[in-house]
Amino acid sequence: MKPYCILAGLLLLSGCQVKPQNTEATKAANAENSSASAAAQTTALKKSIPKNKDYSRVVDTINEQSYPTTYAKLGQATVERTNQLLPKVARKADENPACDEVRWVALSDKQGDAKNGQAVFYADCVNGYREYINEQQLSAN
Repeated sequence: MKPYCILAGLLLLSGCQVKPQNTEATKAANAENSSASAAAQTTALKKSIPKNKDYSRVVDTINEQSYPTTYAKLGQATVERTNQLLPKVARKADENPACDEVRWVALSDKQGDAKNGQAVFYADCVNGYREYINEQQLSAN
């Protein structure tokens, strides 16, 4: 009786190997699914950040007492302009999936030319990622 059960089982399993009839349609459907899943993954990477998130604890504002040399070099108007941009820099870095959480944002004194509207800022993240953001990138948004 066992040989008949095995034979019946093999017959049932052999009927399970049905090949797709329209391979072009299958390829197209798989391509659609893979692009849809890529779009879903990209959307999943975007972080949900409150619109009014407070970055005041992570921005390093320039003032005459803390940075007298930089303040004298840039002047009051440039310092005020760059200080106003610091929260925007923090926000932009925070939106980057590579940055887990913004730890510190400051004006780079080694890159850019803040006096001529070409300031470069850096944002340090808790995970060690550092992003450089220039003034043009901020005005593009």
